[in-house]
Amino acid sequence: MSRLYKELAQLPVYTSAYYLKATRVLVTTSIRDHVRNTKRTAVKHVIALGSDVEVTSSQDSADALASVPSPSGRRLGVLREVSDGSSKKRFVEVWLGNQLEASKEVTKTHDDFHINPLLFTLSFSKSETSFVYCAEAKAPEAKDTPEEREDKFRYIPDFGERLNGKKRPTLYLFTWNSQNYEGNSEEAPIDSAISVVPLNPSLPEGSTFVFGQASFSPDEKHIFATGYPQTLDGRRLGPAGCWNHPSSIFKLTLPEDISSESAEVSLVAEQITSSDVSARSPRVSDSNSGEPYTIVWLENKGPAHASATALLALRSDEIKPRTLVDYVHDPRSGEFPGLYVDQLPSRPFLALDPNSNNLAHIITHSFRGSYQDIYAVSLDDGRVWNITTSNDYSWIVAGTNGRDRVLAVRSSLNSPPELLEGTIALGHIPSWRVIDKPVLSDWVRNKLKTVEFRVLPVPNRSPTEVITINATGGRGLPAVTIPHGGPHVAFTTEFNASNLAISFEGYLVNLVNYTGSLGFGQKHVDALIGRAGDLDVKDCYEAIKHVIGLGLSAEGPGKQFVLGGSHGGFIGAHLIGQYPDFFSAASMRNPVIAAGEIASVSDIPDWAYLEFGVQFGTTSTLLNGVFDKLQNSSPIAYIDKVKAPVLLLVGEVDRRVPSSQARNYYHALKGRGKNVKMLVFPGNGHGLDSVEAELVSWEGTISWFKTFVLRDVEI
Repeated sequence: MSRLYKELAQLPVYTSAYYLKATRVLVTTSIRDHVRNTKRTAVKHVIALGSDVEVTSSQDSADALASVPSPSGRRLGVLREVSDGSSKKRFVEVWLGNQLEASKEVTKTHDDFHINPLLFTLSFSKSETSFVYCAEAKAPEAKDTPEEREDKFRYIPDFGERLNGKKRPTLYLFTWNSQNYEGNSEEAPIDSAISVVPLNPSLPEGSTFVFGQASFSPDEKHIFATGYPQTLDGRRLGPAGCWNHPSSIFKLTLPEDISSESAEVSLVAEQITSSDVSARSPRVSDSNSGEPYTIVWLENKGPAHASATALLALRSDEIKPRTLVDYVHDPRSGEFPGLYVDQLPSRPFLALDPNSNNLAHIITHSFRGSYQDIYAVSLDDGRVWNITTSNDYSWIVAGTNGRDRVLAVRSSLNSPPELLEGTIALGHIPSWRVIDKPVLSDWVRNKLKTVEFRVLPVPNRSPTEVITINATGGRGLPAVTIPHGGPHVAFTTEFNASNLAISFEGYLVNLVNYTGSLGFGQKHVDALIGRAGDLDVKDCYEAIKHVIGLGLSAEGPGKQFVLGGSHGGFIGAHLIGQYPDFFSAASMRNPVIAAGEIASVSDIPDWAYLEFGVQFGTTSTLLNGVFDKLQNSSPIAYIDKVKAPVLLLVGEVDRRVPSSQARNYYHALKGRGKNVKMLVFPGNGHGLDSVEAELVSWEGTISWFKTFVLRDVEI
């Protein structure tokens, strides 16, 4: 049963790609290892010379948590963590070619490196004599006096889901004397010429900002970073997946002289974005000496946790930012639907004008309905150009060479991810070529040839779309419907091993993009606010009925199943409660069951208020009917109507939808004599994304559905 799932799931996933030279690309991939139950990291080089492409063998680099080339491509900055018995040691390194130019152990300097994209920083200065990175500062040491001993236990809010326990992200400046060592000498770098010092932005008294996502300016006078504050009531709302939470872009000015013996470096901090928007993902263009450079970033407004994104730019010789791409409210069919971007690519700038050295465009991927495309945006007038060339695939930007070439990952529901290089020129159709792709067994390759997928608009439910996956070619199949989580994200046609493997078990898979999904215009994001548990549920039900009407699946006992996680589990629990005779079984991962209860325990309490149309602020309470409104909009309101057998898959350390949601639902169903089973995964959070949890969840779901499915033909 799980052989095909394992073969599909262990295909390499591209995590980064950087140009080192004009023809050499450094590629990093992540691979699921089902023998060791871990995700392994591998690096390799792709040499693309003319029409010839050479790929070196992959090398395991598990202890290198992050590596980024310098602007020239000659150096590589590495953040490394190695096991040392029961503990770990941390090192910061610079490699010049195959020579170790500088290395320093930082185990006693700070705690974990921050490699989550919300905080990740590894930015070289243009002179390549220093770089800035982000790590967790050590907690204050306990002192002898009663007042000082309190500091050890003083409450400090952390960053929540995906950053559990992280409270003190700090920027560090790593500096070395590159003049002493150019790779020709047999001498090791001089340790006294290497320093690591924390950066301390000067902020008004009482300010609670901490910083990540930092980038050097090309003149090396400034660092631009994202600042995350606490709310007035002392919370730090979890930023993962929430583009509406407080954050701002800052310009941090470095002192003219920095001593390697300094305990810390003080920076002048200037907030350059408004406090009434959520700003993130600053990227800084290159420039020649004395010429202005450009900073770009993303902005969002609430109340939805994710929504249409604005792209802004500020030249270093100007004061007021310009909006390059504004929020798109209601695009017509075929029109640009707006940007929906979590983070910009790490190096998004391109110079597409052959007569100019100016970095005239940036590129980014973004949702377009049930697809994800790559767009080029002019830094001059904000004009947007779709540079992808096929509707079947979904695309992700991996990197650029800063001039006219783009590295992109392309995949579809019957084509695993492959790495492409695109040559981009104004006024011409982009030219793409595959420079790396996974090695498939003949068995898997032949299996994938049988997969058919379609993107179907659902009549009278605009903008709702359903992506159907059919791996067997049959009609009238039993169906597994999967609503996405969020609710403000989207399914695309990108490769997904789990969903494909479900279809190969003889099911039609329905991936539903309901009202509130991204990529259709801000109007449709706003339409779900205050109607969660109603509009999204009806959209999914009508999508299923539409697919049945086309003859792709069938209705009746043993024919319809539902699978969903988070808000997708919320919809799934609603479906089996509101349509109790329609579904034969359900599987739910960390589902939202009772919004009134989650409002006081989640790392994003505002979600439970705002998504259900209730105002949220620092004095919000669940009194005056608020609790009842949230509960009545939740699946728990239909608990007495549930008939379908339910499998619950739960992450024990989930901060987003704590396990009490599923646990209480389990006991409520059990107490009513319903068929329910729950699996709890220690050490797993909201994503249930450990290799073992993913495998057991998939196997458990297939086994659960198999118990209740009725087929016209045995698979």
